[in-house]
Amino acid sequence: MITKFPIDFYFDGKHYRGEIKPLATEKKLSRFPTIFQIYLNHTYRGEIKRRGFNWETNSPACAMMMDVLGNCINDWYV
Repeated sequence: MITKFPIDFYFDGKHYRGEIKPLATEKKLSRFPTIFQIYLNHTYRGEIKRRGFNWETNSPACAMMMDVLGNCINDWYV
């Protein structure tokens, strides 16, 4: 089941709260979604995609926080 989940973290001295919404796709890595929409502080920030063990995005807002966001996703599914 694909369901959005909450996130809450500090990055570069600023508090971020929001949610990550997995997108239904044909490809899944180990039964988990590979594409996620990121919403932080009531604003849509873009998508991040899992490519093997790496993450990629075309969103400058997500690119700065790629490791933190990836860790939040990994923690949710572990």
